[in-house]
Amino acid sequence: MKNDLEYWKNFWEGQTDPLHTYNDQKYYLDYGRELSLLFHPAPSTILELGCGSGSLYKPLGFDKADTYVGVDLSDSMLKEFNTSHTGTILHQGSADTYKDSNTYDLIFTNGVIQYLSIDMLRNQIQNALEMLAENGAIIHSSIPWDKMRKQYMKGSLTPPYLGNGIKASLLYFVISLGLKKDKMGRWYSINDFKTIANEFNLMVKFYGSMYYPYRFHVVLKRS
Repeated sequence: MKNDLEYWKNFWEGQTDPLHTYNDQKYYLDYGRELSLLFHPAPSTILELGCGSGSLYKPLGFDKADTYVGVDLSDSMLKEFNTSHTGTILHQGSADTYKDSNTYDLIFTNGVIQYLSIDMLRNQIQNALEMLAENGAIIHSSIPWDKMRKQYMKGSLTPPYLGNGIKASLLYFVISLGLKKDKMGRWYSINDFKTIANEFNLMVKFYGSMYYPYRFHVVLKRS
């Protein structure tokens, strides 16, 4: 667990680009619309874990919140965020261990859970519940879906749609054997979240991603 955390910390340190599929305003607006359907309208108090450089801060409507707190492992990402959106409250920290004394209507991650082990995810949810307002929601968006891993690795779900090409199949084979680091991180199953929801007595809903067919979104609320 510690080694994985160090790996991802080193991976993102010095980065200012969130490495999304595209890097233009239209993409962020379109993707922001998809994600905001999970909580529309934006709540008044928001904690975003893994906020990155703030590329989705305005497209998600988080700039309209009364209280917004962003947390990220990468100091360089936070500096980029602060340059673009001055006056925001930002902290350097890990999504699985961060905790403060405030309460939030929404605790949100996007493309972050893949960097956490299952135990780190449990720890994150435990901490989140201690900060969650009574009718609040924990939303983990854009989680790599293990059911789609093979198709993704072979290139059949993303342009240029390599399908079962030799190069794509070989890459999948090498990564599946653990001979090469999967830079996507951990691929989760629906059952992983059903199990965790049961452990914490939470209601859980799942949504497929419109933008990324190999990812899914999870909304957790108290029963």
